[in-house]
Amino acid sequence: MRFLGIVRRVKKQPRLRSGLFFCVPACIIIRIMKNRFNLWISLAFIAILVGALGVFIYRDLNKTPIAPSAETQSNVVATTTTTAPKIDLGVVESAGDYKIEIIDSAPKVKPPKLERPIVFPPSFSSNAQFVMTGKIDEIIAILTKDQANVDAWFNLAIYRKMLNDYKGAEEIWIYLTKILKEPSYVFVNLGDLYGYYLRDSAKAEINFLRAVEVSPRWLVGYERVVDFYVTVLNDKAKAKSFLEASIVKYPDIKSQLEPLIAELKLK
Repeated sequence: MRFLGIVRRVKKQPRLRSGLFFCVPACIIIRIMKNRFNLWISLAFIAILVGALGVFIYRDLNKTPIAPSAETQSNVVATTTTTAPKIDLGVVESAGDYKIEIIDSAPKVKPPKLERPIVFPPSFSSNAQFVMTGKIDEIIAILTKDQANVDAWFNLAIYRKMLNDYKGAEEIWIYLTKILKEPSYVFVNLGDLYGYYLRDSAKAEINFLRAVEVSPRWLVGYERVVDFYVTVLNDKAKAKSFLEASIVKYPDIKSQLEPLIAELKLK
């Protein structure tokens, strides 16, 4: 945390150099005034004194100020900065050769609430909590200004999933499936959430298959369906049937799907 202080600079009044004080008795002045010649001499002497005093004052006002030393400056304002170690929270990105586009003609869909309570799992250290809070605050600030920022929504869902806020992540991904033209990677993330975290195999399968349906030439979608059938449902036969049916439906990607069938035989 950084504490900022306001330092007011107060211009010091210049100090006049010490000089001489002249005391002239009143009787002498009267005598001088009686003599015109002596009067002119007295006036000239006073003018010289006034001029000398003016020189002293001018020099004092125009002295070049001396800059304070580095040690002095360091004692004027003290600031502290707390920097947390950099923690890699993972890189979130989508894969595929399709564009991420929002449906222009889609009816207005109400976006999820940005503000949700942040509850950290016990495994999060204080430094990890510091970094995660900063990331979430940054994304919320972006979405407050621009709710059409798809990347920000997607990353916010990822961070909420990392915090075990599965409901918050689910809300965002369902919202994105309604506003994007080809939300294949969003369906894959929903399938992953349902299949591996919420243990809802029925919803997981629906979303994995939707990813393939939306982008039938996106190989990642097929890979995730096969992995789900093998690791979650423990059903290699279903995975093989899915791939064979896909080759029949999309013969142009046969060369990409056949290696997946060959891998099934090795498992």
